[in-house]
Amino acid sequence: MADPIRVLDHHFDLHQILADLEKMTGYGISMHVVGNLPVLSEGRVTLPTERERGRYHRSEFCEAAKTTPEGLRACIQCDQHEGNPLARQAGRPILRTCHMGLVEVLVPVFVEGQHVATFFGGQARGILPSAHEREAQFRHWAELGLDTRQMSTRMVDLPLAHPERMEALGRLLSVLAQYLAVRATTQTLHQALVERSAAPVQQALRYMAENLDKNLSLEDVARQVHLSASRLSHLFSRFRKESFRESLLRLRIERARQLLATTDLPVNEVAFKTGYDPQFFSRIFKKVVEMTPGEYRQFAQKP
Repeated sequence: MADPIRVLDHHFDLHQILADLEKMTGYGISMHVVGNLPVLSEGRVTLPTERERGRYHRSEFCEAAKTTPEGLRACIQCDQHEGNPLARQAGRPILRTCHMGLVEVLVPVFVEGQHVATFFGGQARGILPSAHEREAQFRHWAELGLDTRQMSTRMVDLPLAHPERMEALGRLLSVLAQYLAVRATTQTLHQALVERSAAPVQQALRYMAENLDKNLSLEDVARQVHLSASRLSHLFSRFRKESFRESLLRLRIERARQLLATTDLPVNEVAFKTGYDPQFFSRIFKKVVEMTPGEYRQFAQKP
């Protein structure tokens, strides 16, 4: 199956969709693409590009939490080894509190039974944590090498995790996940059908490239790919945006340019190897390239 997130991202601006939802709900929303999260290896962190990993946690609080190596590793462990598996196992929206003390709702995205991404919605502070909970949280921040006063100040700026609003956010993200799953499946199937339809054109082009010295006709090539001439002609127009004859001309001229630039073969020999009569070859080459074969060779081989 084609990468469903890449398929979706080709048709939708997922980053903008999530940004709009943040404005609408007042909560932070991120999307982690399964398999493209940061990787911990030999004590080092390998970060994929934002486009590869989806939309990562990016509130000021979360960014501050990742300013120390220990904080960054803890965030990766929390999301990659706890959050994603938790969402996959639940198979539905589920609330959790992350290692930094933020409340968030996790919503898995399944495409054809495959867990491809997880929405992390909320990144909100809990309502009235106990003194013991606050003390434990401050101690954890200190262990990560973070400035506890700064983190406490940044946390105050986060929205509160109201139970009803968090539940509503989970339902909203669940609807989005279902919609994306349907669209991803549809687009993936459509892409597969397009690729399947285009396959005979690629086969035809390979055959043409391997037999440029022959007198190729549309009917000859169509027989090689087990299609009618009219069907192959239609596929060339659809997928190449040019006719069979134009594609053949393009291949022959490109091969001629390559031979003229990289070999010392006589021009007549180049003509024969590309399926042309020598006199006609010179005329058609000059018409397309706007140089004679000899002029092009001199230009291409100039030190």
